[in-house]
Amino acid sequence: MTKFIVTTDFALNNSSTVGSASRSLYLGENFLAAEKLGISGLGPLFHKTSEEIAYEFLEFSSELNRKNQSLTYWGTPLASRNTFSNPLFFNLVSLVSVRRIIESKKIVPDLIVCDSPALAKILRQFLGGDWRLKLSLRDTFLPGINFLKTRIKAIRFLLRSTALCLFTQTLKNQRISEASKNIFILRTWVTGSCIDSNGNYKNRNFGGLGQYLESKGKDPWVLPMFFDLPRSIFSQIKMMSQLSQKFIFHEQYLKPSDYLGIVRRHFKEWNRSFKGYFFEGFDVSAILIEIHQTKSFYSQLLDLNSVWDLLRVLGGQGIEPEALYYPIEMNFMENTLNLACKAFLPKTIAAGFQHTVWFKGQWGMFLSGSESKFHPQPDEIICSGKEYRRIFKEAGITKPTLRLGCNLRFTDVNQSGHDVRPSQEKGGLFDDSKSTSANDFRSTHPLANGLTGGIFSNFPNSTSNNSQGHGSSYKMKNILVLLHQYEQLSFQTLHWLSHFSRNGKPATTVEKFRYILKPHPSLNLDQLKGLCQKFGFKNCEWAMGNVHDALKNCDVVVMSAASVSYLEVLAEGKPIISLKLDNVVQFDPLFEKYPIRPAESVDDLKTLLNFALNLSSSTRHELAEFGKSIKEKYFEPVSGERMKEFLLPPEKPNPRRTPHFESQSEANL
Repeated sequence: MTKFIVTTDFALNNSSTVGSASRSLYLGENFLAAEKLGISGLGPLFHKTSEEIAYEFLEFSSELNRKNQSLTYWGTPLASRNTFSNPLFFNLVSLVSVRRIIESKKIVPDLIVCDSPALAKILRQFLGGDWRLKLSLRDTFLPGINFLKTRIKAIRFLLRSTALCLFTQTLKNQRISEASKNIFILRTWVTGSCIDSNGNYKNRNFGGLGQYLESKGKDPWVLPMFFDLPRSIFSQIKMMSQLSQKFIFHEQYLKPSDYLGIVRRHFKEWNRSFKGYFFEGFDVSAILIEIHQTKSFYSQLLDLNSVWDLLRVLGGQGIEPEALYYPIEMNFMENTLNLACKAFLPKTIAAGFQHTVWFKGQWGMFLSGSESKFHPQPDEIICSGKEYRRIFKEAGITKPTLRLGCNLRFTDVNQSGHDVRPSQEKGGLFDDSKSTSANDFRSTHPLANGLTGGIFSNFPNSTSNNSQGHGSSYKMKNILVLLHQYEQLSFQTLHWLSHFSRNGKPATTVEKFRYILKPHPSLNLDQLKGLCQKFGFKNCEWAMGNVHDALKNCDVVVMSAASVSYLEVLAEGKPIISLKLDNVVQFDPLFEKYPIRPAESVDDLKTLLNFALNLSSSTRHELAEFGKSIKEKYFEPVSGERMKEFLLPPEKPNPRRTPHFESQSEANL
């Protein structure tokens, strides 16, 4: 029997090939494509394999970075291994998982669908035999398409940058100069919401740090990084130039020739060869080349990496800031910044502010033991919570000095209190006549692994006595659903929950709760509403505003764990069910065990929802206590003592040398 390995693009245009398969497998992250094709992903095997190869992946990626060090390489997604923007880890997990499926000789698929043409080719070579490879026309010529795209992107980038250079020279905002003293530069992300209707600027990452520095006689300048703007970049910069806050716009210091140099560097890097790289016996060179050439040349990447040229110009003008702060997440643009600070601002302290959570499973946030010696890192890291000094060390980030600062960004967590009042109403999801404790759930459910110990270890050994039926004092239960910025997570979350409206229980039961859907601001609301209609959603409404407003009237929260909101919810003591979704790397910002494990399937979610909606008052109290510990460990309140840490020592703790590149002439382009 002939078996097929096809790309997703081919499968979507040849439904007959997919429909003829009896056992199909999807190796991709496009949930809507998988749902349209009616095929399933790797399921629990994906998460099991992810955990088992994590250390090997870190070592592999570390060796990749060690062998390919250059100024421009460090500024690419491949070097940062951010698992959201770089599919390398996903593809390696897929390769190893397929081999395990084949070696198990249990249920072998007859159709494999891959997002990546390179992954499909490697699998065809591995499987051999009766397997045939089918690529779409687009996938066949993907290298040539990428080649043409980079040329088009380069021309657009040069035209846009030249226009911005000319435009920004007409603006009247103040420029930084050698005469400026006590300079602190805050490199921060800027979105449309950073400026309100009254023209007030709010720093997305650093909150009130600028005002604090001013009160201490410092001169804070904001170096913006733009994303998700509701207006053109020209309008945004003009609006910002009219504010009292002092901004550093790259285009006011660089020339068109500088941008031409940026393009030249990236063209040289784009052609880098990745031959002879093996992972668990697979030659994965083709995957590395595909990712590098697909991800390493686009306008925002070039914009962000122009910080090298900006700091070169500022350093050449004799400008010596005391410190340069940036929101640290270990992404590619931080590598370029740290290298530039080392090369051109030798007296400036480069300091990363840990403005958001650190994630287990987000391997861009971890370093192997060997990589910590050569990976570009800041001089100092200011942590936003007590626990992060330990977490950074566990993540292999030990070279910078670790300081305890405070939570400047998610200040609602420290300002709001816990709602620990036990719910007296009867009613639940499917079985609601009696509330349950965590011990009930732990002892009666076969999948309740990992619930021993922790805050629930001392619960009495009671047994569940739930019965069917609903009490007359029933009150509607609210399930708050927090939808993640990464749309594939949000799409899967909605799909899982929709099963309760379509084929779970009778409608009279479904009507006993309602969903409150809280989308991330960057998501397309019309698209989400269309999906809800397609999936047959009932009893749902949309919540806007911040997370804490949405939490006030909810009984349980459902979300993927890959968000700072996960910790925000825990800090409020609300029961939360995180989802272990298919073909998605499981991020977790909680570095200790939460008593309620993640849901790994739709049926699992049903069981966990029933548990969470029937908590006893004592269990709710214990969750509130757990939340208080999260608030204390992860969200350090703003105080005068903690703010002093942002002033930093007057000199760098360790003088640094100019960074080494494969070709020093590249650094001088």
